[in-house]
Amino acid sequence: MNPLDLHVIAFLNQFAHRSWTFDHFVVLMSQNYALKTGILTAMLGWMWFRNGDATGRSRTTVLFGLIASCLAVLVARIVALLLPFRERPLRSPDLDFVLPHDVNPNAILGWSAFPSDNAVLFFGLAATIYLVSRRAGIVAFCHVTLVVGFARVYLGFHHPTDILAGAFLGVGAVSLATIPLVQRTVTAPPLRWRQRHPPSFHAALFLLVFLVATTFEPLYPLAGFAVTTAKGVMRLTPLSPLAASVPP
Repeated sequence: MNPLDLHVIAFLNQFAHRSWTFDHFVVLMSQNYALKTGILTAMLGWMWFRNGDATGRSRTTVLFGLIASCLAVLVARIVALLLPFRERPLRSPDLDFVLPHDVNPNAILGWSAFPSDNAVLFFGLAATIYLVSRRAGIVAFCHVTLVVGFARVYLGFHHPTDILAGAFLGVGAVSLATIPLVQRTVTAPPLRWRQRHPPSFHAALFLLVFLVATTFEPLYPLAGFAVTTAKGVMRLTPLSPLAASVPP
């Protein structure tokens, strides 16, 4: 473990399991959607519907930021699968980690800690807000640093470098909006959709914001069910005569 992770985790962990109230509040910040994602989604909604944006630049930036943040999460998942598995600090053999109150020691089993998906998504959204309004963006970055950066390290879900890597990936993806060609290429199709059929576009946008606000958790059981069903179908599907004639 690198010195940064070791020292930061050791410093924060000395306060763990001392106050049930404080530990429980940090758990709430990390898991409760009203505290964790409510502020960010409200800011994005305000920027989408606010007056005085005759050119539509705010909406274009918000749309690009949502798409870029979601794609960055997908990239983070691929990176996590390709890199060596990294255990969560709360189960790391290199740490004598003291669990805060209300933290399940078996939380997030089988998921590599590096990089942090939550950091990718929410720092990307904070960068989106910053590109539209610097003042609101600073508030968004402070909020994400607290509810994602601090909370997930304190609870033992991530190392500090997991958060930093996720933040770099999320902010970097959204920063591509400053390149006009990239922004136009990404946002042109959905903006044409919005012009041609606003009701279906806004329905799809509402669904996307809902999934972002719930950190895509409703999709996990669906994906697991789909994979299990596909494996079952493959086992039950008989081989073709040609395939059956091929020796093992």
